[in-house]
Amino acid sequence: MLKFIFYPLSILTILVTASNALKCYVGRQYFGALGNGGSFADVLCPAASNFCLKRHFAIQYNEDIIEKTCDQNSQCYKVGNGCFYDPNNMAEYCCCDTDSCNGATTITTTVYHFVIIAFCFICTTFMHILF
Repeated sequence: MLKFIFYPLSILTILVTASNALKCYVGRQYFGALGNGGSFADVLCPAASNFCLKRHFAIQYNEDIIEKTCDQNSQCYKVGNGCFYDPNNMAEYCCCDTDSCNGATTITTTVYHFVIIAFCFICTTFMHILF
């Protein structure tokens, strides 16, 4: 009886973690002669955002700026995953389509999904033994 409850619950858990909206780092950080500052936060993007975007550009006073955001303007749609340089804005754009891919680390999300899938597999295996 329990396996009829547990199997759908396991599958539902996997589907819910796999179907969440894209998560991206959002914020601005700057480095240069005028100082360093800014920060990034990992946020859930609107459903219309299919890519995370990282933009790197330089301004006057040797100031480097890195902006990270959800791609709500569809700048990445034509390019897909990868980086390109826009000479009009003198900026490099990097696009990616996995959770938190525009940040420093992506291991956290991968480990999280692995742990959930491993837990479901182990529980399913033990359910066969018990019932």
